[in-house]
Amino acid sequence: MHLTQENNLSEDASLLNIENLSISTQDQTLLEGLNLHLQTGDTLAIVGESGSGKTISCLAMMGLLPEKLKTSGRIIIDSKNILEIDEKTQTHIRGRQIAMIFQEPSTALNPLHRVEKIVGENFILQGGSKAKAQQQVIQLLKDVGIANPEYILKRYPHELSGGQKQRVMIAAALALQPKILIA
Repeated sequence: MHLTQENNLSEDASLLNIENLSISTQDQTLLEGLNLHLQTGDTLAIVGESGSGKTISCLAMMGLLPEKLKTSGRIIIDSKNILEIDEKTQTHIRGRQIAMIFQEPSTALNPLHRVEKIVGENFILQGGSKAKAQQQVIQLLKDVGIANPEYILKRYPHELSGGQKQRVMIAAALALQPKILIA
């Protein structure tokens, strides 16, 4: 895995610190000794061949690793070590501080929910009304280039094209304006 970091001159605010992150199974090391630092305005590219640890690193940042994996090191977001906090606190950080646009929209979108719920659920969890959430979802869908967002709101993921699914996933990731976006 190769890290490329571009400093885009920004405020001196640290968003993410990963210190000596290692991830393993019972008998295999999957990732060893990852260190990175991300500040407001930075762009970071993680590049590597298949199996080099890119996806598992991103899942760790999101607090989405399977419990059977052993982790060591620290992932600091919003002054909290993601590897040591409870699920409720992780959920609070996800979406507001960090969000991820997953590689495969067909498996990332819940097939039992309509687009309106997939994208708007976070607005409602924040205490917004259903009507206001619907307006925000329509605007987000427009922002990501979805034609006829009012129609798309009522569709299930299997009723969308691949491109529409990808755009819905991007809209859902952008919903709470996270400080860190993993794509």
